[in-house]
This record gives sequence, C-alpha cells and structure tokens, in this order.
Amino acid sequence: MNPNEDLQALESASFSDSSNSLLESCLSLGNENASTSNLVAPERHTHTHNNTSKLQDRLHTSWNKTEADKKLKDLGRKNKEVFDRLAEKKEYLDNLNKLKQSQLELLVAITASHDDKEIVVKLNQLGDMLRKL
Repeated sequence: MNPNEDLQALESASFSDSSNSLLESCLSLGNENASTSNLVAPERHTHTHNNTSKLQDRLHTSWNKTEADKKLKDLGRKNKEVFDRLAEKKEYLDNLNKLKQSQLELLVAITASHDDKEIVVKLNQLGDMLRKL
C-alpha cells in the first residue's frame, strides 16, 4: 500500500470505531511501512550519490591542489632566481661602492703623499678590487 493511501485511510477512519480497531490499523500501517523498502531505497541512493559527488569533489580538489602545487613550486623557483639575481646585483653594487671609496682614498693618498711606495700599494689594492668585479 502507498504511504499516501495509508494516510488517507487513517484520516477517513471514523471516530465511532473502537479504539482497539484504530490502534490495530495504526500498528498494521507501521508494520507495512517498516516492511517496505520504498522509504529506505531513496536514502541509500541519495547517500551513494552524495558519496559519489563527495569523491568527485575530492578528486577535483586534489587535481586542483596538484596543479596549484606545481604552479606554486614554479613560482617559488622563479622568485628564487630573481632573488639570486638581485643578490648578485647588490653584491656587484657593494663592490662598486667599495671601488669608488678606494679610488677616493687613492686620490687622497696620492695628493697627500709623495711616497711612491704608498701610491703603488694603493694602486695594487685598486687593481685587486677591479679583478674581483
């Protein structure tokens, strides 16, 4: 029997029936509903469908996560390359500033001193710095 028909049968039952017959009809309806699988099957189907969609979502998410991880690693590698180049340029600029400072010191030493040995030492230091560049 259909659950809607069961409900209609209960609604159309007259109150003049004895309480025992009403109770028996309610119990029989409960037994029929408990024995039918119509109410259980949709839940199982829905549950299976939900599990399938959850699995699909997880697979989609893991695929996106894998792609995102690859892109993130690639971006990290590129950033590291940029930072390495910046560090090299900073080191180069630091060395260039040291060279300028040495040039100034050399000019001061040359103008302040008439000692050829001191001038030669400063020129050698300047040459060493130029070779490092």
